[in-house]
Amino acid sequence: MTQYMLNTEQLYLTSDGAWTYGCQLRGTERDGLSHPPTATAVLVLLGVSVFVFLMLHIIFPSPAIDVLGPHANKFSIAQWNRQHGFDDPWFVQYLRYMDQLLHGNSATPTS
Repeated sequence: MTQYMLNTEQLYLTSDGAWTYGCQLRGTERDGLSHPPTATAVLVLLGVSVFVFLMLHIIFPSPAIDVLGPHANKFSIAQWNRQHGFDDPWFVQYLRYMDQLLHGNSATPTS
């Protein structure tokens, strides 16, 4: 596929041999890109996954209160967090989250 850039206010020879004043369509090959579209898509998906992970942890830092109820004591909340991995470092939680997403388990991002 050829992409075109527009140069203005000069005299150019077109591909059919005619001269034109003012603009030229110059082809640039897609093979010369520094990163292919696949790499860009992977980076975008990685960025989206980090954003969603952070938003989940900002909105629901610990779903233990939702699961155990608003009257749960601190000991039972801490125990639930430990059992489900919410006391692990954030990068361990993110890796677990990505593992579950890649295996199609997006409904429950906890272990």
